[in-house]
Amino acid sequence: MSLWVYTNGIRCVNPILPDCDSNKIVFVGNMRTLQNQDAVVYFVSGIFPLVKKARPGAVFHIVGDEPPQFIRNMNYAKNIVVSGFVNSVEDEIKDAAVAVAPVRIAAGIQNKVLISMACGLPVVLTSLIASAIPELQSGTNCLSRL
Repeated sequence: MSLWVYTNGIRCVNPILPDCDSNKIVFVGNMRTLQNQDAVVYFVSGIFPLVKKARPGAVFHIVGDEPPQFIRNMNYAKNIVVSGFVNSVEDEIKDAAVAVAPVRIAAGIQNKVLISMACGLPVVLTSLIASAIPELQSGTNCLSRL
């Protein structure tokens, strides 16, 4: 019997946290999709103001291919960086303190969470996403809330 490992496009890497920027928060996702657009808008309007109140130097990085104009316009806001397409997601998140996945509409495989976790990056995600990945247990290896 042969054993095959399917990485789902995720490179298994060593943890990358030791040199993190304690103010860098990242969201990774294909920005053409409604669920990722909704997650970014939800974070920027409902969660990030609370984060900035507690940590004024926090910077939110939106990493993902083809962000629509209304997402690109967020690049002009203080403390928000819209990267768009990048050659290496790992390079974009390697110095982040945390990844967020405030997804309220679940669709597809949540590579944003798998990539971050494969890189050893802590992830804050909704219970909707946590429940889709059986190995995740809120309070043990992830923080989840909706």
